[in-house]
Formats: sequence, C-alpha cells, structure tokens
Amino acid sequence: MAFVVPILSYMLKDRLQINPVHAQFYTTVILALHAFVSMITSPIIGRFADRYPARKSPMLLSLILAFVGSAMFAYSHSLWICFFARILQGTASSAIRVIGLATMADRVGEDGIGKAMGTVSSFTSAGLIVGPVVSGFLFEMRGYWPAWAAPFGVLVLDIIARLLMIEKPSDEAAPSEPCCPACASEIVPIDIDSASVETTETRPLLSDNGSSYHSFPESVDYQDDAPAPTTAPCRSFYRDILRSGRLVTALLMSALSVFISSSFDTALPLHVQQTFHWGTSATGLMFFCLQASTLAIAPLSGWLYDAIGPKYPITISLVCLVPLVWLLGVPGSPQFPQADGELTGPCLLVTAIIGIGAIMPFISGVGTIELTAMVKELQAENPQIYGPNGGLARTYALNDFLGTISMTMGPIVSGALHHFMGYYYMNLVLGKYFENRVYQTRYLTFP
Repeated sequence: MAFVVPILSYMLKDRLQINPVHAQFYTTVILALHAFVSMITSPIIGRFADRYPARKSPMLLSLILAFVGSAMFAYSHSLWICFFARILQGTASSAIRVIGLATMADRVGEDGIGKAMGTVSSFTSAGLIVGPVVSGFLFEMRGYWPAWAAPFGVLVLDIIARLLMIEKPSDEAAPSEPCCPACASEIVPIDIDSASVETTETRPLLSDNGSSYHSFPESVDYQDDAPAPTTAPCRSFYRDILRSGRLVTALLMSALSVFISSSFDTALPLHVQQTFHWGTSATGLMFFCLQASTLAIAPLSGWLYDAIGPKYPITISLVCLVPLVWLLGVPGSPQFPQADGELTGPCLLVTAIIGIGAIMPFISGVGTIELTAMVKELQAENPQIYGPNGGLARTYALNDFLGTISMTMGPIVSGALHHFMGYYYMNLVLGKYFENRVYQTRYLTFP
C-alpha cells in the first residue's frame, strides 16, 4: 500500500509518539509487515479460492476487510493496533490480488491473456504512481484526514463495483458420476424387453419358477460386459509446477522484476541525495520516470507475448538490462570522474532509470502468463485435474508468494552490497546476476 509512505513519518511522530531515533526501525517494520503477511496468506487464500467456486463473495469480503484495516490504521494511536491493522491490510491485499486475477483469467481466453495481464500491470503501475503523489499533495494542502479520504473513497467505489458486477454463470450440472471407479463397476446397465413382462392385474406376484416379485424374467439381457466408466485421477498442483522447467523459469523471472524494484527503493534514494544533493521532490520525480515508462510499455509487452511468446522478448530484455544496471551505478563512482558533472551524471542516471522501467514489463508478467497458460491447457484435457474449480487461484497465489519473498530480500541484499561494497559495485554484482539469468530463458515457450 504505497499510499501511506508520504504520511507514515507524521503518524509515527505525532500520532504514535515514537522517538525519532527509532522512527526508521518502525518504518521498516510497518512496511515489511505487509509483505510478510501477504507471503504467508497467499498460498492459503489460493487454495481456499480454488475450493470455493464463487468469486464475488470472497472478493467482496476482501474489500471490506481492506476498508476495516485501513480505518484501523488511520485511527490508531497505539503501535500494536497499527501492527494489527497492517496484518489485516496484508491479508486483504493478498486476497484481492489472487481472487481478482483468478476472476479475470476465468473470463479471458488463452489468446488474450497476455494483453489482459499487460493492462493489469499498467493499472498497477498507475496506482503506484498516483497513490503516493495524491496522499502527499492532500496531506500537505489539506491535512491528515483529507488525505485518507482518497483511499476510503476508492475502496467504497470498489465495493460498489463488486456488488454490481455480474457473477459468471456456472456450468450446467453434469450428470452424476460415481465417486470412484470401484463404485462405477458395480453399476450394471439393464435392457428389459417390455413385451416379455406381463403387467396385467391378474399377474401373480410369485411366478411359476419360484422367483419373487423383485425378480426379472429370464429374457432380461444383463450387460455384464459393458465397460465401467473411468475418471482421471486428480494431480498435485505444486508437483506439476516444480517439475516444469518452463514454469520455474517464468516464476523466477517474475520474482526477479520485484527484486529489482525493491532494491532500487532501498539504495537509489540515498545515492542520489549523497551524489547530486537531490531533495524529496527530485527523488520522487526519478521514481515517477521509472513507473511512467513501465505504465506506457506494459500493454505492448502483453500484446507481444500473445503474438510471439515470451522467450525472445524476455531474452532481449535481460540482455539490455545488464548494461543499464551497470550504467545506473556509473554516476558518482570514483572510477568514472567524467560522469560527475552537474548535467552528465543526472542525464545518465535518468536515462538508465527510464530504460529499466521500459524493460520491466517484459519480465514482470511472464510468471502469471505462463502459469495461466499451463493450467488452462491441462484443464482443457481434464477439467477435474486440479479439483472441481480448477487451479487458477493457486496459480496467482504462488506467483504472489514468490513476489513477496523477493520484495523482502531485495532491500536486504542491495542494502548489504551497498554498505560493504559501495553503490557502483552493488550494481556490478546485480548486473552479473542478471546476465546469468539470460541462459535460463531457453526453458520458456514459443507461441
């Protein structure tokens, strides 16, 4: 929830009465708690959503939970209430992402999943851009509570839209089938010749051959040789994922994009403040350039995935990402004094930022697209392979789980490299790591 970042320092100082010495620690805990809770709850929510056929009610409950958590966070005067509110927000956020993506995938065909995911990525980037800007502006111009009016209004609109949204009609009920193949073998189809059975009132209840009234005449044809119906066994969803090099590679690529973004959030603001003496507005404008280029390119990446598949776009993107990450570390580095000019250094930095932002959409969405394609292919062959309601929710829960791990590890790794090796060598190590990931793209698929 990027909205709270600009006003979090005010909350800690004036509302929670936190000592400024400990403000950085509690800021880190509050922001990290959201990702940690999402990491734990995503697999649970995904499994529940696949067992529960309807999407409308769980989505509505998730939005209400998000509203309650946000209200508790805004009104909190206690640190423990603040932590509890973040737990509610993290749980609700995870549920909204998982169920929302599963709802979209239920309504989009395989040929359009790339464009749909690209559109979702664009709206996500727009939220990351607009949220902090709106909260900071409203807080500065109107105060604390008018700033909170924006997220509350958006949540109310989401709840109303969810109430108005028409639920996808369920498939017609299929004929009842035996619960197991063993039971199916006991069902014996019977062909009775109606002419051979005497149905008059004078027919005796006991026939001459001593059979009871439950018995059928000898002319009845028992089809003992008829084959029993068979049902394909359910398979383990996570075992299929982990055994597929294509899907493991796609998930690692998506996690890599989250790792890159979270790494920038930790090291880049401090670097530009120390090197170029930029203030808060200039640093915010830099991140705006990063997200704006992502917002513009995301629909194109989805269209390209649908047209030629993810293999070539991701390979080219990783090849281009390596020099851009290196270039990001050049301004301010003692190894390149010519890049320390008042104009040269910022131009190189902004160029690298815009280039990385344009590349990110080609990497970030591949995990969701490949997982969706695999699950839909397998369910087309056997609709019951992952249970009666499919496995799409578990698909997005797994992707969300890995994303939150990367969101947690990115700041830790980049912060340690920055502290012990310096900013330039941090980018050098990250660039080398991204270079090694190029060879993994051979596992990805063609259209």
